[in-house]
Amino acid sequence: MNTIDWVPVDIMAEVLVELALTPVSATARMPQDGQIMRMFHAVNPRSREWQDLLPAVQESLGQDLPVIPFEGWVQKLQDSIDAKEMDADVHPGVKLTPFFQGMVRDRQSAKESVRLVTTETEQCSTTLRDLEP
Repeated sequence: MNTIDWVPVDIMAEVLVELALTPVSATARMPQDGQIMRMFHAVNPRSREWQDLLPAVQESLGQDLPVIPFEGWVQKLQDSIDAKEMDADVHPGVKLTPFFQGMVRDRQSAKESVRLVTTETEQCSTTLRDLEP
């Protein structure tokens, strides 16, 4: 949850083209039903932590943003919805509140984030392999 493995959309487009043009024989899997299946994990193989990104976000916004735990932010979001301070028509992001609350529950039950292995994806995409954090 604290890990950032984003890929900019224009770079992801390049990665997807490279993956689509990779010969099937190089990446094929043959499950029980005999259908050829190809799977790639298209995430940044060199992730960062939120703490590393925060100074850049604060500088970009020109503000000293208060840093609060994720759980506190989700609670403030829910409180503002309950107090009718946030309207989903004006702030459509509040529709994601149940998703964020699920993330809080996962953290409280000590569920670890899954780290996707990108070895095969990097073999087929030089763009992803050369991507900086």
